[in-house]
Amino acid sequence: MDSDTLYWMGLTRIGGLGVRSAHKLITHFGSPKAAYMASLTELEGAGLAASLCQSVFAQAGLKEAEKEIEAAAKAGCRLVNFGDADYPPRLRQIPDPPLVLYVKGEIQALSGHCLAVVGSRRPSAYGLQVARRLARDLAQACGSLGHIAALRRLRVGPFTEQQAIPLDKLRAADDTAPASPDLLLPVATALADIPALALTEAEAVGLRHGQAISLVALMGRIPRTADPNGGLARAMAGSRVVGPCRLGDGLLKPERLL
Repeated sequence: MDSDTLYWMGLTRIGGLGVRSAHKLITHFGSPKAAYMASLTELEGAGLAASLCQSVFAQAGLKEAEKEIEAAAKAGCRLVNFGDADYPPRLRQIPDPPLVLYVKGEIQALSGHCLAVVGSRRPSAYGLQVARRLARDLAQACGSLGHIAALRRLRVGPFTEQQAIPLDKLRAADDTAPASPDLLLPVATALADIPALALTEAEAVGLRHGQAISLVALMGRIPRTADPNGGLARAMAGSRVVGPCRLGDGLLKPERLL
């Protein structure tokens, strides 16, 4: 694993740290690794918010970065960070260039003249036809090639594309039986990658009414893998999922209740 890419990717996984702020941090310290190695006092001197200083100092984002790098390798993607010589020079010139690029194919192609048509995530059939015609006509007019690609989600929480259930299995036709109830999984399964935090019934009721809970009251119950500076926790009341909650500023706040 490229250690430089690990630290570049780590910064992208810190909640609340935008691309521009990350670039300012890197400019101040010289590299992402140097930023992660800095003391808390040095980080505060870089002009970051106190919560972000705590996150970087606590090495937040690095574990998630390791998983993301492994997932990219399995998907056949090459990761190119902003400090890499192969990073497209024109992309460097925009106000907020991405810290890390996921690349398939020849990245050198991005250094020449390029034209892209970006459309809706859920295009209509007519929209797809128009996009294809535009790509074809533009390529012919430029004496070049037109390439059409669609991004699709390969993972949702702990579920991979291989675990997806085709809609045909869920639709009941006149000559087929209804879908098996075994296809339905508990809500907690979809949130299994978020550390669980046990609550009392009274605490769960409070969250449902929008009330935050002091982390002091939760001492001893907060999972070690939950980042206290902006991390998520899966609030549980017994075996029942209350919903994802955000830790920060000494409080547990409801993010989305189920």
